[in-house]
Amino acid sequence: IDGVPRFTNIDEYCRIVKGKSVLRKIIKQANYAMELAFEQDTEGEEILLQLQNWCSKTRAGVEDKSMLPHADVVREVWAEIQSAQSNPSAAMGIRTGFPRVDYSINGLEKGDLITLAGASSLGKTTMALQWAMNAARGYQEQARKVVPLYVTLEIPPKKLVYKTLATRTGISVRKMKQGNI
Repeated sequence: IDGVPRFTNIDEYCRIVKGKSVLRKIIKQANYAMELAFEQDTEGEEILLQLQNWCSKTRAGVEDKSMLPHADVVREVWAEIQSAQSNPSAAMGIRTGFPRVDYSINGLEKGDLITLAGASSLGKTTMALQWAMNAARGYQEQARKVVPLYVTLEIPPKKLVYKTLATRTGISVRKMKQGNI
């Protein structure tokens, strides 16, 4: 808790975080330009033009996406609270299919990044896949399209498909691999 910014300096903290974000974007774009420069078939003028376009767009984006004044955010939150009074179920984000999880995190919200961590073989992958499938299914029932993004650094795509099939069908991966379906 000692590293958390205090309310009195939150604006300065936000400016620092925003500035660091811009610096990371610049580094990423510079690395991309460097990769292009090392390619045999890329012209210097073409790279320079791409960098100029990127800088123009980024600069406009930074100016257009400036921080909102506190009063605007408070008004937006107040409008959501009033809306929830007339329709309490609308306040819940996308349901994961796990009522206790939904209660704890209030469902999945647009732009959420959820990180599951734990020891090996606890069911994290299966749980995350079920969340994604339930979220997609819930939106399909509402005739809306949603595409959950599942990112893993450990599981190869083929194994992930096997796990998804096992979750959906109830047939174990072992049985599938043995052809016992």
